[in-house]
Amino acid sequence: MDIKNLETQYLNAKEQYYNGTPVMTDFEFDTLEQELIAVGSDVVKIVGTQTDRNAKFPHITPMLSLAKFQASQNGDAPTVAFVAWAQPIAAKSQNHFGFTPKFDGNAANAIYKNGKLWKILSRGNGTAGRDYTKKLKIQVPATIPVLGEVEVRGEVVIAKSVFAAKYSTFKNERNFVAGVLNNDKSIPAEKDIVFMAMEIKQTVSGISEYIPVSNLETWGFNKNYKLPEFYYHYNDFQTAYNKMLEYRNTSCPFLLDGFVVKVAEKYRPIFGENSHDPNWAVAIKFPAKEVIATIIDIEWNQGKTGQFTPVAIFEPVDLDGSTVARASAYNYGFVMEKGLKPGTRVTLRKAGDIIPQILTVLD
Repeated sequence: MDIKNLETQYLNAKEQYYNGTPVMTDFEFDTLEQELIAVGSDVVKIVGTQTDRNAKFPHITPMLSLAKFQASQNGDAPTVAFVAWAQPIAAKSQNHFGFTPKFDGNAANAIYKNGKLWKILSRGNGTAGRDYTKKLKIQVPATIPVLGEVEVRGEVVIAKSVFAAKYSTFKNERNFVAGVLNNDKSIPAEKDIVFMAMEIKQTVSGISEYIPVSNLETWGFNKNYKLPEFYYHYNDFQTAYNKMLEYRNTSCPFLLDGFVVKVAEKYRPIFGENSHDPNWAVAIKFPAKEVIATIIDIEWNQGKTGQFTPVAIFEPVDLDGSTVARASAYNYGFVMEKGLKPGTRVTLRKAGDIIPQILTVLD
């Protein structure tokens, strides 16, 4: 095992992800991350991207990542791993867990100083971010009734229905939002992106604490989309998982790649945080969404080296909020082995990739 090569792949994938051009699926990235954790690599402790030269405005406190439990590709919930994590925590927190959506967007941090909006920053490298204030200030209240330094953290997203109606020619929702945020000029699409506030952290005299998210609606956040939160006993994890999966499939307005389980705010100081993630929260990642499509043609594209790569063309289908009509068929051997041809039905998935993938061949 070449650890250095795996670390390079990991850092490159993370860089491309934060730049809005992911090079591997979420499942592949999480698998690589777990492999590096198992061998004790320190690169997994790096939060955000390290090379954004415009990420120069400091967060009040670091924007950490989250530990993750990944559902299997066949849809099995990571129940055993979650219960092992939650059981000792439940004993010290009176089993006060909240379950909130994990929107697939661009992380941002709205910072208030003595009640007035100072800046809205990208996550950046976790300690400093890019200034998104001009793009997002219409999304948040100009003032809040709290003194000291307050960070309201959330995800910048676009509604699937809006993206499908107006911007479906773009690769996917997340990349589209990143493009809007990082465009130096003001563009009409700014009015269609949404800052979904998810967390509140207050710092007074150098001491930081989390404030209940129930304040968000009172202060004027999330005016057009309500932030759902559910409460379950950790032994009812399968019920919570099914509830969140149903929410993603039926009523969630945004792309959703999982959900987050958090200890109630008043218990968080008991568990603290490490340099990479809080000890009181974990992200549960769903398997990639799938859809059935019928191939109508196989297109062969010649690369710079002269090698031909097959692309499957099919009738346009809706895949996780965007219309797709092409998918990589990998190579000649895959086409021949699977018998891909006009009329073949396949299942497709898209988990952060620019081009959807063929998952299985049905007939």
